[in-house]
Amino acid sequence: MAKQHRMATVTLAAVLAVFEQHFLPQGTILTVALWVVIIGSIVTVGRRANHIRACLLGE
Repeated sequence: MAKQHRMATVTLAAVLAVFEQHFLPQGTILTVALWVVIIGSIVTVGRRANHIRACLLGE
């Protein structure tokens, strides 16, 4: 997950959190956004590590 995607996710979550009190328990939207960023970051780290590994092995 690139920086611009992380920032867009957090920005959207912040905007939606304004209306959250009417539909969901407080903190739900920001918690979900945090998990999306964490999972996206883990996937990105894995993909980049595989690319680096392939370059080092000459694949």
